[in-house]
Amino acid sequence: MEIFRTPFDFGGKELMDIETANKIANSETIFAILFIILLLATGKFLLGWIKQMREDSKQMKEESNEREKKVEKLYEDHRVEAKKREEEAKEREQKLFEHLEKSNESQERTSKTLDKIQENLVSLEGRVDDVWKRIEKFDKQ
Repeated sequence: MEIFRTPFDFGGKELMDIETANKIANSETIFAILFIILLLATGKFLLGWIKQMREDSKQMKEESNEREKKVEKLYEDHRVEAKKREEEAKEREQKLFEHLEKSNESQERTSKTLDKIQENLVSLEGRVDDVWKRIEKFDKQ
């Protein structure tokens, strides 16, 4: 017992004969319908692809904006740190100048003191000479 006699048999009933199926397959209407279906499928694929590209582009733009914000923050942090280091350097420089000024003043006082000591030594030397001269004069008498 043969269940399917032709490719178009269905449950023992023949739906259409081969000539009719051949005419339908060769008709321009079927070709046009298949072409439209293919065109719609291609259009749907392209629209999906375009949508995906837009989403990818949007995501890449968001990531780019995030990276840009991170770079800007790093730059700002670096600028703040550089300004802080510059202020610290200026403060150290100011302290060094103040110390240098105090050292110069101290050296000036030391120099003046040494000058006075030298004057006193010269004066003392003169007096010692006078005393020796008197002692020698006294010894000669």
